[in-house]
Amino acid sequence: MDFSSASLDGDVDFSGSIFDADLVSFAGAQFSGTTDFTGSAFIGATVDFSDACFLGGGVDFTDCSFRGGEVTFAGAHFKGGTVDLRAPGW
Repeated sequence: MDFSSASLDGDVDFSGSIFDADLVSFAGAQFSGTTDFTGSAFIGATVDFSDACFLGGGVDFTDCSFRGGEVTFAGAHFKGGTVDLRAPGW
């Protein structure tokens, strides 16, 4: 799944989504509203948020799982909102 360099204006809701692919890329994407990945699962994937920009809204990865792959947020920018990375039981 390739969201590289996408401009996602407004609120984005990926909550509860299942990403089951070899590569899930949000590299260089811009998120301008609240971004919700609550309860999402990335299975067996390389997940790339490198150089992604989260501007102006909160970012929520609460209860999100990354299984069997690699995840990178290298160079990602978070500005103007809260970031929640809590895992189950935290």
